[in-house]
Amino acid sequence: MANEQLSPGKKLTDTTSFRDPSSYRESGGRTLFETLGDSFVGDNSQLNKFPSLNSNSKTPNFPNKLPRRTNSFSFPNDLIANGRNFYTQIQFVSYAVAQQINFFGAFALPVGGINLPIPMKLNENFVLNWEEFSITNTFFGDVASSPLVSLGSIATGQALNPLVFLQFKRPMFKQFVLSWQLAPRTLAESATLRQIISLCKRAAAPSNNGLLLGYPDVALIRIAPNSVFGNMLFKPCVIEFVSVDYSGGPTPSFFNNGAPTVVTLSLGLKEMQFWYKNEII
Repeated sequence: MANEQLSPGKKLTDTTSFRDPSSYRESGGRTLFETLGDSFVGDNSQLNKFPSLNSNSKTPNFPNKLPRRTNSFSFPNDLIANGRNFYTQIQFVSYAVAQQINFFGAFALPVGGINLPIPMKLNENFVLNWEEFSITNTFFGDVASSPLVSLGSIATGQALNPLVFLQFKRPMFKQFVLSWQLAPRTLAESATLRQIISLCKRAAAPSNNGLLLGYPDVALIRIAPNSVFGNMLFKPCVIEFVSVDYSGGPTPSFFNNGAPTVVTLSLGLKEMQFWYKNEII
């Protein structure tokens, strides 16, 4: 299947399988992945080693009945094989209010995961909100802005000292845009890419509960290996946008069955928690 090429009239088939849990540890303790209890590796080349989970499974840290969309995908299918350990892992979990504070011990239901190559850009912006504070305007605002004071300033050539200081307000939630240019080589990889795009869209979308809307899923992200990207760490993220360019190459091109040959996938992400001094390594 891995070497099967795209051909006219060939039906796309899924290469979906639940993955075996594995752990990822940062220095100093448990990670979000370990707290959840399970982390999907998504090595599609090892499908036969691990049993698929189903409604009758009694796997620790999973509910008895898993939603149908709880899957893990890797692109390309041999992303984590033959000693290649550089990849991006994104796990989607159901929203929980505990994710918005510096505590992630509450159970969050896994709803799917993807493994992709390292993004085309890895930019991190640490932004803080500082505001100007004027003592003169705060305590003498009405007087300082009166026409009489303005005329006096013009006549004397002297202006009131605003006594401006910078006041720290708060850190800003970090934002990221992760982008990949993905070119499937086989029928299996084209099917995997289609599932990855669908999973990202579903994770970013709210659920329709009549008069109420259920919160979209939350993304847990890590860049492997940790020894190289130890400073590129992510807190739980919301998905602000999913952008897919199905003509990701210089010009649009498609396989005989209509699948695009190059796709550019971009995820806009915003962390749900602030970073504090003691958390930065």
